[in-house]
Amino acid sequence: MQHKSSHKWLMLACVGIPIALIIIAVVFGIRSPWVYWIALAACPITHLIMMKLHKGESCH
Repeated sequence: MQHKSSHKWLMLACVGIPIALIIIAVVFGIRSPWVYWIALAACPITHLIMMKLHKGESCH
């Protein structure tokens, strides 16, 4: 059961970080395209990190 709990928090962080970055950029009026590219790149990068952390484990 501990595995599913940690999986839930990792998924929340991996999805939440890029979304939070975009929201912060919009709220503060940051117009740099780098912010959006970083947020876009953060999605697959955090997914790869999560896969590495759970290497060899079943997600179900």
